[in-house]
Amino acid sequence: MPRLEHGNHSLYNGRIVDKENEEAVFFDDTHEYFEKNTGRKGISVTTLIGMYEQPFNAEF
Repeated sequence: MPRLEHGNHSLYNGRIVDKENEEAVFFDDTHEYFEKNTGRKGISVTTLIGMYEQPFNAEF
């Protein structure tokens, strides 16, 4: 997702957008993604992978 140049920021729900493409916006400070058309909050790939990996067992 391309980073917006300084001074070229757009707003989404009253917040300054850090990165966006034609379908989504991203906020660096909270690491949140939102679909522009629906407002639905997305998750990062790191979060998605974390949902399926097993916790680390230090005693193994």
